[in-house]
Amino acid sequence: MKKIVTLLLSLLMLSLVLSGCGKDGNTLTMATNAAFAPYEYYEGDEIVGIDAEIAAKIAEKLGMKLEIKDMEFGSII
Repeated sequence: MKKIVTLLLSLLMLSLVLSGCGKDGNTLTMATNAAFAPYEYYEGDEIVGIDAEIAAKIAEKLGMKLEIKDMEFGSII
C-alpha cells in the first residue's frame, strides 16, 4: 500500500511540475475544482485541503510559488 501511495504522489508531483509552470518559470500552477472536501475546498477566499497542502509542499521543495486556480472539472483536462 505504501508503494502505491508513493507512486501516486510521485505522479502527482511530476504532472504538476511538467504542466504547471507559470510564465515566469517560478510559479507552479495547480488547476482544481475546489468542491471536494477534504481534498480541496474554500475556507474564506483561500483554497485549502489535502491536495493544496501537498502541492504547497511540492512547490516549496522546488523553490517555487504556488498558484491554485479553481475551475470546472471538465476544463482541467
